Amino acid sequence: MQNYKKEIYGLWADHDVTTLPEASSVFVVKMADKFRRQIIEKFLPNDKNISILDLGCGRGFFLKACKDAGYSNISGVDVAKNHITSIKEKF
Repeated sequence: MQNYKKEIYGLWADHDVTTLPEASSVFVVKMADKFRRQIIEKFLPNDKNISILDLGCGRGFFLKACKDAGYSNISGVDVAKNHITSIKEKF
């Protein structure tokens, strides 16, 4: 990626983290449940040992849904360092 694109996206991603309100516990549970119903139950295999990588994991709702569903080999990547810090603190 060209430097200016990386810088612009990095600024946007960090801005997103700092300007959005902190997700409440109720909202996190609601979003994780939504991901479980709409994605995990429909598309992921029953094998809970598969590797799952969430590119652009954002606030980590999908990762939480995977963890809640029993998947243990999960990872997330995001360019917004604040997203990663927030996810590690919560989950």
